[in-house]
Amino acid sequence: MNKVLIVGTGGREHAIAWKLAQSPHVSKVYVAPGNAGMESVATRVSIDPMDFAKLTAFVKSEGISLTIPGPEVLLDAGIVDYFLKERLAIFGPTKDASIIEGSKSFAKKLMEKYKIPTGTHVTFSDYPRAIEYIKNHAPPYVLKADGLAEGKGVIITDSLDEADQALKDMLQNARFGEAGKTVVIEEFLDGEEFSYMAFVKGEKVYPMAIARDHKRAYDGDTGPNTGGMGVYSPTPYVSETDIEIARTEILEKTAKAMVKEGRSFTGVLFAGLIATSTGPKVIEFNARFGDPETEIVLPLLEGDLYKVITDILADKTPALAWSQDQMIAVVLASNGYPGKYETGYPIRGLDELCPDTLVFHCATKRCDRIKANEAATQGTDATTQGANTTIHNDNPYLTNGGRVLLIARKAKTREAAREALYSEIDKIKCDNLFCRKDIGAARKQSLLYQGKTKDVYENPDGTYTLKLKDTATGKDGVFDPGENAVGLSIDGLGRESLRLSKYFFEKLSQAGIPNHYIDSDIQAATMTVQPAKPFGNGIEFICRVKADGSFLRRYGAYTSFGTNLGYLVEVTIKDDERKDPPITKDALLALEIMTEDEYKSCKALTKKITKLVADELAQKGLELYDIKYEFFKSGDGVILADEFSAGVMRVYKDGQPVQPMDLASLILGDK
Repeated sequence: MNKVLIVGTGGREHAIAWKLAQSPHVSKVYVAPGNAGMESVATRVSIDPMDFAKLTAFVKSEGISLTIPGPEVLLDAGIVDYFLKERLAIFGPTKDASIIEGSKSFAKKLMEKYKIPTGTHVTFSDYPRAIEYIKNHAPPYVLKADGLAEGKGVIITDSLDEADQALKDMLQNARFGEAGKTVVIEEFLDGEEFSYMAFVKGEKVYPMAIARDHKRAYDGDTGPNTGGMGVYSPTPYVSETDIEIARTEILEKTAKAMVKEGRSFTGVLFAGLIATSTGPKVIEFNARFGDPETEIVLPLLEGDLYKVITDILADKTPALAWSQDQMIAVVLASNGYPGKYETGYPIRGLDELCPDTLVFHCATKRCDRIKANEAATQGTDATTQGANTTIHNDNPYLTNGGRVLLIARKAKTREAAREALYSEIDKIKCDNLFCRKDIGAARKQSLLYQGKTKDVYENPDGTYTLKLKDTATGKDGVFDPGENAVGLSIDGLGRESLRLSKYFFEKLSQAGIPNHYIDSDIQAATMTVQPAKPFGNGIEFICRVKADGSFLRRYGAYTSFGTNLGYLVEVTIKDDERKDPPITKDALLALEIMTEDEYKSCKALTKKITKLVADELAQKGLELYDIKYEFFKSGDGVILADEFSAGVMRVYKDGQPVQPMDLASLILGDK
C-alpha cells in the first residue's frame, strides 16, 4: 500500500485527494496544508507549500510514494525540480516546462513556431506603445498579463476606456506585480469555448473528458473574469471532429514541440480552447489540473487515478475509461469576489445534502480551530468517507476565501443533473455567498440574420437553422442584380426549395463532397446545417454552363443565347448595395479574404458540383444554364454552405425557362 501527498489548499486539491482516496493501492492521503473541508478524505499537514525542504523531509519520513502539486505557482517556483533532485516521485512539469503557463508570450511564440492553431498576438512592456496599438485596432480588445495572475489577468472589453485603464493597471500601476509587467494583446476569437486536459509524459498524450468552464462572475457570462464559477462535462456544443483535431493538432503537437524545445513536459497539460468556424484554436495553456474542471472530470474517471499516474510515470499505457453520465458543478463564492470580500461567515445546511451530491471545499475553515496549529496533522481515514462528509451545524464551516465551495452532481442527462444540483444548493445557507444560476442551462434558439429568401437561426447545440421563405430573387434568376432584380413571392416556394436542397445535398454527401447539410423539415421549410464562417461578407462562385439572359447582358458581344460555355467560373462579392460585383482572384488574395488554396478549392468544388447537378438534370430532360454557390470555412476546410433552389440555378426545358414552383417537381419526378 502507498501513501500520497497533495500540495495545495483548494477545491482542485480536494478533488484529487478524494479520487486518490478511492484507490485500492493507496493507504493514506496527506494534503499540505489543505483546508478544513478536506479532513474527510485526507490528513492535513502544517507545512507551507513553498517550503520545499520541509515537504521533501516529510515525504521521506513518512515513506510517501507519490506527490502531486496543485497550484501553478508551485510549478513556476520549481517544486518538481526540487523533488527530482531528491530522487522523489512527483507528478508535474519542471520549471522549464511549466513556462507554457508561466509566460503567455512564450506559449504564443511556441505555437507560432510549430504551427499550433491560435489567435494572432502582439506583446508590449510599455504603456505608450500598447495604447497606441489599441487605438489603431477595432474591439473587442483581449488583454492578458503575461505571467501568473490566478486566472484574473485577462480583460476582454469593447470599451477603449476600459482597455486603456487595464493597460495602465498592469503596465503602470503594477496591479499584477511582475506578472503584469508584460502584456499580451490577442486577436478576439469567436466560437464555443471548452477545456481539454491530458495526462502527458514526453510525447505521450492521454486525453481526459472535455468540459465547459464559465469564467465570468455573473449570469449571462457578464462581469469580471474569475478563476471559474461553474463547469459541466461533456459539452454538446463541440463536435467530435473538433475534439479529434484538438487532440492531434494541439495537445499532441504541443507535447512534441516541448520535447523539441528541450522542455519535455510531464504532468497534466490543460488547453483552454475555442471551437471557431475554422477549427479549434488555443486560448491558453495551463501546466496542471484545471480548476474547476478537475472537480467534475475526475468523478467521471472510471478507474484508479493512482494507477493511471504511476503507469504514466513508468512509461506504461494507462487504462482510461470515462463515464457517459453528465456532470455539472457550481461554485459558491464570497460576495464581492473577484474583488474585495469578507470572510468568516458560517455555512449551514451541508449536512442536509444528499449522499450523491459532491462538495469540494475551495476555501473554508472550522470555527473551533482558528489557532496557530489549525493545520496540525489530524483527520480521519480517507478510505471510509466521501467528499460531502461535514460537521453538524453546532460547529459549522466558515468562509475563508473568494471561491468557497464547489457543489457537483452527476446524472444521465445534463438537465437532470442541473435540476438536482440547484435543488441541493438551495439547502445551503450563508449570509455572504453567491453563485451563478445559469450554469448548464439549455440555450434558446436565436435569430442571427433576416434575408429576402431565408432567415438564419443559431440553435442551442451550435448548429444553425435556415428558414426558407416563399421568395425568389431576380427577374429571371438570382444573377440579375441591380435595377432588374425583383422579389418573386410564391406560396409554397420555401418548401419546394427545401425538397430540392435535401435531394442535392444527399447526392453531394454520397459523392463525398463537403457541405453543411445535416437535416431538414419539409413542412416547416427549415434546414439544419453545420456552423461555418463566410469569406468576408460573402463570396459567390457562379458556374456558367450555357449563355443566358444575364450573361448576354454582360458579355453579349462575344456569344449568343444557348452557347456552351464549358463550365466558366465567375466570382462575385456581396456588397451593401446588393449589386454583388465581380471580383478577381488577385483582388481576393490582396484583400486577404481567402488564401490561394481556399480559392482553388472553391473553384474546383464549383466545377465538380456543377457537373453532378448538370448530369442529374440531363437525366430528367432538363438543361442547366448556370448555378451559383457560396462556400464557407469550417474545421474541415472549405464546405458548400448554400441551398439549391430556383434562386441559385437557372434551368431550361425544351428551350423554355423552368418556373420556380415547377423545378423541384420536374427534378424529383413528381411531374
